[in-house]
Amino acid sequence: MNEVPADYIFVSHAHFDHINDAVNIALRTNAKVVGNWEIHSWFNKGGISNTQPMNPGGKWGFEFGTVRCVPAHHSSSFPDGSYGGVASGFVFQTPEGSFYYTGDAALSLEMQLIKRFGKLDFW
Repeated sequence: MNEVPADYIFVSHAHFDHINDAVNIALRTNAKVVGNWEIHSWFNKGGISNTQPMNPGGKWGFEFGTVRCVPAHHSSSFPDGSYGGVASGFVFQTPEGSFYYTGDAALSLEMQLIKRFGKLDFW
């Protein structure tokens, strides 16, 4: 973990196994942390200000391409038990390829709609 390079960190939900390493990597690399509003606020309160909030339904242009935030059926709470916002997945569309990061989402019929956003090179 102490050698992982990063420009961006996409956080699907607030469970400890998704945010603990993200904190360390963000502090070390100054990578932009992308997650729902509650995750964005939690990182800001912890002294990490290079963040971008996204909630399901949102789309944002980054220097590498565009990302859509989509619902992920999963719980989301911070290590202290407080509410971590809506769990999310991310659909990346870049010149190098497009893919769907599901996070820890449970299988749902909604996932069939993801391919309507464009051709996915891998899931």
